[in-house]
Amino acid sequence: MSQDTTILIIDDNIDIFDAIGTILERSGYSVITASRGKEAIDIFKQTHEKIDLVILDAMMPDTSGHILYPIMKKIAPEIKVLLSTGYDRNEYVQKIMELGCNGFIQKPYSFKSLKNEIEKILSSSG
Repeated sequence: MSQDTTILIIDDNIDIFDAIGTILERSGYSVITASRGKEAIDIFKQTHEKIDLVILDAMMPDTSGHILYPIMKKIAPEIKVLLSTGYDRNEYVQKIMELGCNGFIQKPYSFKSLKNEIEKILSSSG
């Protein structure tokens, strides 16, 4: 991937997005991060034209994936989203997936599995 590929990481765990962001940047991606729902939407509104993929935490203290995902899809219907959570793929996660998320990865995950999911989503046409 080239620096032309931009990933927005939305996660309330700053350690997660710092670590993953650093690794993704070293792998050639441009990375933007947000730790709160409102911050994420503000950033997305301003930069959605250059974002290729969002890694979205399903559960955050101030909001959740099922709230943020539809807002992002309304702003940019073509956006690709990888749902990330520490929970099993339960009913809640399934509901978000049914809204149209492009993929799911369960925390903790390896960088290799994250990179595989990112590449699979970015190479898909849907």
